[in-house]
Amino acid sequence: MILWSISTGIQIPNSERPETKSDPGHPEERDSASDINAISEEEANRVVGVTRYGYGRGRAKEAGAFAGAYGSAWQEKGWVSYYKLDMPGLHFNGQRDPVVRHNLLTGIAPEFDFGGKSLLDVGSNMGGMLFPVAGQIRWGVGVDFDGYMVNAGNRISDAYNFKHIRFYQFDLQQDDLEAIKDFLPTDGSNGGCVENCVDVATMYALTRWLNNWKDVVQFLYRTSRHLVMEVNYDPAVGKEQYLAFLEGLCQSVRYVRDEDMIAQCGQSDCMDRKLLHCFKPKDDGGYGQ
Repeated sequence: MILWSISTGIQIPNSERPETKSDPGHPEERDSASDINAISEEEANRVVGVTRYGYGRGRAKEAGAFAGAYGSAWQEKGWVSYYKLDMPGLHFNGQRDPVVRHNLLTGIAPEFDFGGKSLLDVGSNMGGMLFPVAGQIRWGVGVDFDGYMVNAGNRISDAYNFKHIRFYQFDLQQDDLEAIKDFLPTDGSNGGCVENCVDVATMYALTRWLNNWKDVVQFLYRTSRHLVMEVNYDPAVGKEQYLAFLEGLCQSVRYVRDEDMIAQCGQSDCMDRKLLHCFKPKDDGGYGQ
């Protein structure tokens, strides 16, 4: 089978890929995105309908995400969702391109990939960061406070028969963070876990909006073997408090350069963000040194 590399956009024969473990905690990779069957036009229209209907109606709207200039941009630019999505038979525009984020992260940590790993994404929206790696991960769970976006994510999973990717409504500020663990499938590698319950945890562009961001980051670091984040912050407050906290928590942190972020997604969108890998020591079950 030929696999498609999301990081380079080139096809890689199996003989040139790193060997994957086949124990219960590391089963073989799923088919890649290039092997996923296209959905019908009617099915795609229904998926877009669910996504467009929910976009701008739920909790994100209540939080002010569609106020001011952004409110008119959704209509002027034809955005269907916060995330752009490009899958077999399904294409729609959004504010952010998830593949750009994945490529930037691969650029600073080429030795790290999602092959055969479990993935938890908090603040997942409609799954924009999960679906581009659907063919690589063992399973994926997304949680978001907006039920409309949870509906959209599950509708996309259903359309492609992604039984290994599911979304749940959850409020990171109001709900008990430990309850997230019960959303994670048991697969032989995380039974009865207290720490390292999932291989990779991700959180993109939420820190600015969470009063308890330190608690959330600590939970994700403790619950995963590896943490990927996009820190966003109020320019009037600055990024220093977030970066100092992460550098004290992680064994090491690798950042995407500011100029690379801005080159890919524009100064107005990305000047107040830091995209990074947070490595955990191997002795603690992580992928660091």
